[in-house]
Amino acid sequence: IAFGTYFHLNNLGHTGSFFKVCENWEGLMLVYGLLANISNSLYFIPVTTRLTFEVHTREIVLGLEDRVGERSPLRKSDKATDEDKAVLKKFYIIHGISMLMSLIAMGTCGAYLYSVSKTLKF
Repeated sequence: IAFGTYFHLNNLGHTGSFFKVCENWEGLMLVYGLLANISNSLYFIPVTTRLTFEVHTREIVLGLEDRVGERSPLRKSDKATDEDKAVLKKFYIIHGISMLMSLIAMGTCGAYLYSVSKTLKF
């Protein structure tokens, strides 16, 4: 929808070149938002989910109680191996990147909507 409004507002037509989209700031915001969404949806979210299941499986195997809203008990457990802590660290890193990708996507789309709203006349 956003690309459709962009093409319409900039008179690019339905077959406007993707490279023409990147010629101004609004188009770049849309492209960054799209890339952040695609990378998050196709890579970061599935990897984060897989790592979450690995962490929870290790917690169950070690008999650790995981409470909602708290950090993983693997962090401070004496039962956790270095491999367990490495998986947990990787989860924290990938999850942080995933959240950053979501923030970038929302921010760029919000900035695009703001710039479009300035051009509207009532």
